[in-house]
Formats: sequence, C-alpha cells, structure tokens
Amino acid sequence: MPDNLWTHNLALSDFLTGLVFFLMGFVILLQFFQYNKRSNLKLISTVWLLAVFGLLHGLAKWLNFFLTFIFFDITANSFHTWQTITVVITALSFIFLYLFGVELLVHTFKRFHYLRFTALIATFLWASIFLVSYHQENPVWLKQSTAWSYFLLAFPGAILVSLALITQIKDFTRLNIPKLSNAVYGATVSFTLYAVSTGAVFPRWQSFFMTAKTAMTIFPEPSPYMQLLRAVCGIGMAYFILKIMRTFNLEGSKKLELANISQAILEERDRISRDLHDGVIQSLYGVGLSLELIFNKTDPSNTEAAGQLKYILDKLDETTQSIRQYIQGLSPVEKHTFTLQEAVSALTRELSQQTNLQIQVNWAGGSEYQLTTSQVNHIFHIVQEALYNAAKHAKATTLKLDFSTDHKHLTISLFDNGVGLSHRKLTASQRGLRNIQERASLLGGNIALSSKNNQGTTLTIIVPWEGKQYAQNQATTG
Repeated sequence: MPDNLWTHNLALSDFLTGLVFFLMGFVILLQFFQYNKRSNLKLISTVWLLAVFGLLHGLAKWLNFFLTFIFFDITANSFHTWQTITVVITALSFIFLYLFGVELLVHTFKRFHYLRFTALIATFLWASIFLVSYHQENPVWLKQSTAWSYFLLAFPGAILVSLALITQIKDFTRLNIPKLSNAVYGATVSFTLYAVSTGAVFPRWQSFFMTAKTAMTIFPEPSPYMQLLRAVCGIGMAYFILKIMRTFNLEGSKKLELANISQAILEERDRISRDLHDGVIQSLYGVGLSLELIFNKTDPSNTEAAGQLKYILDKLDETTQSIRQYIQGLSPVEKHTFTLQEAVSALTRELSQQTNLQIQVNWAGGSEYQLTTSQVNHIFHIVQEALYNAAKHAKATTLKLDFSTDHKHLTISLFDNGVGLSHRKLTASQRGLRNIQERASLLGGNIALSSKNNQGTTLTIIVPWEGKQYAQNQATTG
C-alpha cells in the first residue's frame, strides 16, 4: 500500500512538473518570436533552445504520468513502445538543455566554441549506450537509458546553464529592476541543485562491462527523496525562468518610456529654438537697427561716441551669432535614419562657411556607417561640439577629423592646430567637453583628451559599435 501510494504521488508529481515545464516552454517560445528582433539582451537569441527543452520535458513527464495509469489497458508491446518513446524524448530534452547552456556562453563571451563539441560527444555517448544495451531486459534497458541521459546530458547541461545565467546579471542590472536579478539568482540556484540531484546518482563502473551477460543495473534506483528534489528543482527552474521572461516586456516598456521622453525633449528643444529665433533674435535685430540709425546720425567728429556705438554693434552681432549657434545645437538632426557621412558633411560645410577653419574628414569602412536616428543625433552633436570648441576656444585654423571602426567600436579622432587646452577659455571649453562626455556615455563610450601648449589638441571618442545590421535592428524598434 505505501509503495502504491508513493507511485501515485510520483505520477501526480510527473503531471504537475510536466504542466509547469510545458507552460514554461510555451511562454518562452512566444516571447522569443515577439522579441527576437527587438531585444538587445543576449539571452533572447538562444532562449528558444530552453523553450524546446521545456516543451519536450513536459511532454515526457506527461507520458510517464499516463503510462502509470494505462499499464493494464494496452498490450505489453505497445506499453514498451511508449516507454521507449518517453525515454528518447527525455534524452532529447536534455540535449536542448545542454545546447542552451553552451550557446548562451558562446554568444556571451564570443569564445568557448569547443563546448559545442562536448554536446555532440555527450549525445553520441548516450545514443551508443542506448543502442548497445538494447539486448537487456526491456525494463532494465529503459531505466538505465533514462539514468544515463540524466548523468551524461542533464547533469553537465544544468551546470552549463547555471554558469551561463549568472553571466547575464550585467545585462539585467542595467534595467535597474532588482527583482529580475533575484530571479536570475533563483534560476541559477535551481539549475545548480538540479545538477546536483542528477549527478549525485553515480554509475557502478565495475558493473559496466558485465552488463552484457548479466543484465545488471549500472545505476542504482534514485531514492524517493532524490526524485522529489528533482521535481522541486524543476518547478523552481520553470518559476524563475518565467519571471526572467518578464524582462523582455519590461525592456520593451523601458524603450517605449525612453522614446516618449526623447520625443518630449526634442519637441521642447524645437519650441525653445522657435522662441529664440522668433522672439529674442528678432528683438536683437530691432535693437541693432535702432543703434545703426543712431550711429549714422552721430557726429563723425565725436570719435568717442562713434567708437562706443561701433563696439556695442559688434558685441550685439557676436551675441546674435552665439544665439544662432545655440539654436543649431538645440535643433536635432532629421528624424529619419541616414548615413553619418551625410550629417557630418553638412556640418563641416556649414562650419567652414561660418569660420576660417579648414576641416579634413577621413572615413574608414564608410559603407558600414548606417546608424539610427538616436545614434546619429548623439554623434552629430559630439562632433558639432568638438568642432565649435576647436574653432572658438582653441583658435584653430585647421582640423583633421578621422572616423574608423573595427566592427566592435566606432572611433572618432579630432586633431586641431590650436593654442592648446591650457590657453583656452577653460569654463566654456570644459562645459563643451562635459557635454561630449555625457553624450558618449549615453552611447556606452568614453573620451580621451591630450593637449600641449601651442601644439594643438587631440580628442578621441570611442563608442561601442555593432555595425550596420545592429543599426537596422535598432531602427525597427524605434
């Protein structure tokens, strides 16, 4: 009676864990199809493997559950056939679990490609044992094949998944949602305990080569507590993975929120630009015209008054020009995706017309400079700020502007022949450099500055770069 009760309880556990795993796989698969092209998280590109694991393992658990109750309702051959199918599906699910851990590690670090061969080796070993031991009695053969799938596939697979998940903490923490990081830790612990529960049942190696003649079991029967631990770990794995899947919804909400904020900022900038142009500049023009009338009516012999009026008119023109430059800084680049070359070329042409600065622009790998609106906008203003700094504060007459990419980083280098940083108007210059640093930080980059007295200044901006395809993917999310 107690054995029968335990069998039924174990069968019920199979049904519940099967339901949890199947739902986990189904939800993950939906999230994958929805966010595969829209998420920047590394997890999304490999998570479909975990989804297949969940679906197959859930199906295998359900088959175990139903086979427990239909033992007397079908023929022995049919029963053994379904048992064999269940064993194969279980092993197949563990193969996908193993591959998920491998691919996530490879995709995260861009190395450890040899781990893919370990997955092939483990699969080959299990398949060989499964086929070679076919001569054993059917129940022994199936139980041992299942045990080998846990030991060769689930055990290392769960360890790899634990390691792979813990490496994703950095990706999740940048979303500033502590509960998500806790979910990653919870999933890591669940997979680690699952690895312990599957690897704790060691084979009897001394019986391995005797099995052919004696049909002895290599693996001991897992204790009820070990089977219960596996079930609990399975539920924990599914629970925390489903919590992690919320990341993609939250990431999408964050992007939408940032897009709305960005749009509001752009609209406010447009409003301020219009108000400055239509209000302040027009008023200054009016004041300037009045002063010119006074200047024209001033007695030429009164050189002191004429000189003061001329000075005021010059300062008024400088102020008007400064406000115009400020308005240009407020105005965003066109609200569509276009090449960085076009934006920079327009900027350098305009600046060359306004100043005596001669600008030489060099491009490396120009065909790859396709960026989204946000990327172009930040880089455009970085270059604009640097050019105006060189023209206004460094008193430079020539400037060399180099763009290059190594498919990981975009590097912008500016070399001017100005007076050097120590001779500049430091307050204005430092404010401009701070703006450049802030925009570079928004792109995940940094700046480096070197300057010598009367020998010019070198400014280098390095931002993460993932090439044209990344920009196109980003454009679809905008």
